[in-house]
Amino acid sequence: MITGLIGIAGFGVSLLLDGLMNKLFFEKTGYTLLILYYLALVPFLYSLFHVLRILRFISLDIIPFIQIYQSMQSIKT
Repeated sequence: MITGLIGIAGFGVSLLLDGLMNKLFFEKTGYTLLILYYLALVPFLYSLFHVLRILRFISLDIIPFIQIYQSMQSIKT
């Protein structure tokens, strides 16, 4: 899932650079939506990393509550 999101993000960067070079940045709504996508992608990947970290901790025999609590607080913020 993460690999797919990063692949789509890489494709979007090339589109944004093309729009910037051709000065079509704010003339078409697709560029604005792509910028909003990037603004939403960064917090999503951050929270996904912490959710996977929590799941890894739960799968261990000894559950470290402090690390799980810290990851949950990171997701909350």
